[in-house]
Amino acid sequence: MAVKVRENGQWVTVSAGGSGPAGPDGPPGPPGQDGADGPPGPPGGGGNPGPPGPPGQDGSDGDDGTPGGDGPPGPPGQDGADGPPGPPGTGGPGGASTFLQLTDTPANYTSQAGKTVKVNSTEDGLEYTALGSGPPGPPGPPGQDGADGNDSTTPGPPGPPGADGADGTPGGGGPPGPPGADGSDGSDGTPGGSGPPGPPGPPGSDGQDGDDGNDSTVPGPPGPPGQDGDDGNNGQDGQDGADGGPGPPGPPGPPGSGGTANTDPAFDIYVRNTQTTPSTISITLDTTDYDSWLVFVTSGGGGGGGGSSSGNSGGGGGGGGTAIRRYSASQMGNGQCTLFVGQGGAAGSGGGNGSFGQYSQFYPNSSQYATTAYGPDGGSGGNNGALVPGGGGGVGYGDINSFGGEGTPGAGGETGRGGETYWGGGHNWTPGGGGRGVQGGASPVGVNNGNPGCIVIFAYKKSKFTV
Repeated sequence: MAVKVRENGQWVTVSAGGSGPAGPDGPPGPPGQDGADGPPGPPGGGGNPGPPGPPGQDGSDGDDGTPGGDGPPGPPGQDGADGPPGPPGTGGPGGASTFLQLTDTPANYTSQAGKTVKVNSTEDGLEYTALGSGPPGPPGPPGQDGADGNDSTTPGPPGPPGADGADGTPGGGGPPGPPGADGSDGSDGTPGGSGPPGPPGPPGSDGQDGDDGNDSTVPGPPGPPGQDGDDGNNGQDGQDGADGGPGPPGPPGPPGSGGTANTDPAFDIYVRNTQTTPSTISITLDTTDYDSWLVFVTSGGGGGGGGSSSGNSGGGGGGGGTAIRRYSASQMGNGQCTLFVGQGGAAGSGGGNGSFGQYSQFYPNSSQYATTAYGPDGGSGGNNGALVPGGGGGVGYGDINSFGGEGTPGAGGETGRGGETYWGGGHNWTPGGGGRGVQGGASPVGVNNGNPGCIVIFAYKKSKFTV
């Protein structure tokens, strides 16, 4: 038997189990014996001697040489083809087939008729809950499919052994050698690959219906307007109109006799719009005719910034803050009250900044009931540049609070306006208004200073204002 083997890119035929190569030629045999002499010829007549007799026959061939040895064994056969793929793996486990088989649901349905489920307060499971009164919600989405089965981990059986190689070409001449031993069996084929994944498990059961949606509290959009109706028939003529009204009133009559003075007024007002610096003042309010008081407290305004000698104008001073508070009879006590009305800040000079406005404060009976309005900042002076900011507004601290307005910037030759207050515009002598910025190169005047604050007290009796 011969096998073709691929070596260095060429097919080579190797004998295995067939005839061996031809042995070498045997040695020459010994020379043959001389032939017998022929009979003597008749004596020639004086002629030349006859030719020599023919040579004797060749000797017999020598014995065959020793047979050649056994040829080498053939190479092993080629690897067999891959074995068939292994059987498919078993399918994975199916999804839960009932609601109770889930891991995050109640254990049973006992005493839960007519209820639905919701996510629990710890957000890690479901629990039963009573249905609401809204219309039923849409059905829940279908349950998810069960997970795919796991891939098989068992390899397929080994493939069959490879086929024997093809016979080699017989050797050349010479006696055949004895048969060579059979070649070794080819190596086992490589194991088959893993089987394909198993089929998917059966689909899971449908999920529970979602909770009923709540009734909408938002009315739907209005429907489109209807088509115009057909014109109605003309109505009958109306009746004649009624007579016209009376003519204009006559001239007023003579004045009546004098009335009596009002000895029980419904309300009273106290106003203090000048500063009390450097100290507080005390007043006593009427607690006999009145039982409620509405108090307005406004701080002094900030002074305007000074104009620089280089021509830059100052920014406006900030407006004073305002606080508003209502006092009851128990808070007002005996009517003894303390007031402090803050003064306005002075305007800057020589391009300097304006001064801040002073705070104002009111409190009755005890300082624990104080109402305070804090002062604003003064405007920046022209020495700070061609564009300088106005002062920030003040703030209030009461039941109702109104911030003062910020003064406007001074820009080059344009002076900044003072900040406004609860009572109106800034530098127009409004209580707590900020002072206007000083013109560049000019000296400050009254309008450049911040205005003093104020305190206004509105006293009334609740019973006279009851509707």
